[in-house]
Amino acid sequence: MRSRLQIWAITLAVLVLSCIRPGNAVTDLVTNGNFNSPSISNWVYNITATSWSGNIYCLVSVGTSEGWYSGWSASWGQAVVLSPGATITQSIPTIAGQIYQLSFDTCADNTAGAQIQASLGGSVFGTWTLGATNVNGGIVNATASIVAPTNGAILTFGSLAQYPVIGNVTVTGPAEPTPETGLPALYLGALSFVWLDLRTRGRKRPLTP
Repeated sequence: MRSRLQIWAITLAVLVLSCIRPGNAVTDLVTNGNFNSPSISNWVYNITATSWSGNIYCLVSVGTSEGWYSGWSASWGQAVVLSPGATITQSIPTIAGQIYQLSFDTCADNTAGAQIQASLGGSVFGTWTLGATNVNGGIVNATASIVAPTNGAILTFGSLAQYPVIGNVTVTGPAEPTPETGLPALYLGALSFVWLDLRTRGRKRPLTP
């Protein structure tokens, strides 16, 4: 039979181990999000309305006018230009109800007012209107938190107006759940109790006649 000291030692070890939570590796669910292997593979698209290139000119502001700048160099990977009404889609392995982080780079390829819309599983979660900008040579990084509606959902990008450019698409997650706020206090209280009990039982008691 185990002594009380052994039981408390085991309890202490269990409490300490339960506080250790392994970190989740960040996984990108999108395949070929930079359109490099090769071009537009792994995506479903309308070939008559979609083009791609490694040398795309993004709209920037030059003084009070507008101009174009070759924003997509080799380091950015390739990009896709969506004509008005065009869409590009990919099925990604989501878990229903989980939160994911979307990131992509975009710019206006033709004129200010280009619009790109993103949806997951048919639910629209973002629309971006692109004007002339000097950020990164006209390139804007767009981000959004999205909740997966189903296990396995279709990620869709579509052009609502003009010619938006898209590249460097990533979807990471799901987000690691937040621990219950009361647990740290519970662990601290239990550890304090175990420590006091061990100290009390470790003292020598006086002999009685």
